[in-house]
Amino acid sequence: APATQCVVPGAFPLLDARALQTLREQRLVVVDGAIPHEVIRGAADEAAQLHRDGSMTCDATDLCAPNTRRYDLRLHPAGRVALRGSRPHLVACADALRSLAHVLERELQLELRVPQTAMLTAMPPGAAYRPHMDSDGTDSPRILTILLYLRYEPADRGELRILGGVGEDESCTQRQERDIPPLPGRVVVFFAREVRHAVLASAGERFALTQWLWK
Repeated sequence: APATQCVVPGAFPLLDARALQTLREQRLVVVDGAIPHEVIRGAADEAAQLHRDGSMTCDATDLCAPNTRRYDLRLHPAGRVALRGSRPHLVACADALRSLAHVLERELQLELRVPQTAMLTAMPPGAAYRPHMDSDGTDSPRILTILLYLRYEPADRGELRILGGVGEDESCTQRQERDIPPLPGRVVVFFAREVRHAVLASAGERFALTQWLWK
């Protein structure tokens, strides 16, 4: 998808100085409560409606995440106009994630591009995502992954599993394996080429919004 060089900061500040320091040192950070609950609930309802009406599709060729359904939010100017009328809470969430680009560019001393799409995913009961990295540095321009969890019912498994080890950057510190529950409103930011991860199967349905930032 096309990319924009910059975006206007959103209404919800997601990363404070401590969170940015954690991201620099650990290559991953988890933030809770940055987006109001009513916005998360509205976005979750809009995502569920997209799932019910058949708008979300399954990629039969994706061997890493069988049964996961996806919907691309098209955030170019014409797409935003249409989405604001029908999916205002999802657009507000996407704007918040995209607004991180200017902060991360400055604080991490990176040059970033922002794709004009964000990916909405639905993982039905039993769906999982096998161990992987979001980019190996040659297959896509992804350098940062930003996740926002919208719904997690029932709250049973379905965690984001961070796998131990280091990434391609030798300065990266050793990471211990950890599981991150996909609590509604939780934001996870990590380096796409350094953090190996998986998604555990859950007993219920899970919705999440993903925004990648490109180098």
